[in-house]
Amino acid sequence: MVGAQTVRVERLPPLIRSPEYIQKRRLKGYPEHPAIAVVSQSLNLPWKSDFFTQAQRPFFLVTGVAPVHVSSLAKELDMNLIETGTPLNLKAGLHQLYKNGFQRLLCEGGGHLVSSLLNEDLVDELHLTIAPTLISGMDTPSLTAGERFVPQRRFTLKDCQIVESELHLCYQRA
Repeated sequence: MVGAQTVRVERLPPLIRSPEYIQKRRLKGYPEHPAIAVVSQSLNLPWKSDFFTQAQRPFFLVTGVAPVHVSSLAKELDMNLIETGTPLNLKAGLHQLYKNGFQRLLCEGGGHLVSSLLNEDLVDELHLTIAPTLISGMDTPSLTAGERFVPQRRFTLKDCQIVESELHLCYQRA
């Protein structure tokens, strides 16, 4: 799962880039790429990017009731459109994804989507990577964005690995 702004800004690559992993997925009877779920209001997305062209039919969780132009675009592109209600109800959206075969869900962000998932208490594990790259600016992406969590969310360290020059941390909900 990924937020629309992350898809627009980061120009995400295809989910699986290694031919070896694609072959492993085929041998297990899985599609070459896992299903994608994008949370969006407008569906204003880079449709010709490899992120979409190499994926199986994506799912879109649309905040509220989809506007007419969004609904017609969904039909034109043969999309799986899930309306989450107003305000955004991710629990209902995730339930619909589960009914469509999703067993596990990895959320790649962005900050508003992660905050929404945390606020609805829908995060079991939190994976953080500390990498030796610094970015700055007022609009720099952050792990969470939006309103403050009440109450605070607590996690405990489950696993820690060093991969080349990165630190990969895995936390589970306390």
